[in-house]
Amino acid sequence: MRDENGGYGYQYTADQDNLDEAEQNYEDVLEKIRELTETTADQMAQGYVNARITMEQKLAELDESDFATHEEYLAKRNEIIAHYTGQMNYYAQQYSLVADDMQ
Repeated sequence: MRDENGGYGYQYTADQDNLDEAEQNYEDVLEKIRELTETTADQMAQGYVNARITMEQKLAELDESDFATHEEYLAKRNEIIAHYTGQMNYYAQQYSLVADDMQ
């Protein structure tokens, strides 16, 4: 092929099989990303639920325990709540990020 100055130039023409393969590879990667995103969302939701259940169990155990003072009981209760609330907040934030990616 000659350009406007009479020089020869080359133009690459893709093979249809190569284009089809590249398109399929692209679609395969998108599917893997979608699957990974769904798996991560499920893990974050399950992590949140597990943290909530564990917190409730720990608080129930705490209610069965004996403490020297009410203040000691409240301090331990607040410690448990703070710990598991931190975990639940983490899982909720991560789930939110993943959910945004799924849209």
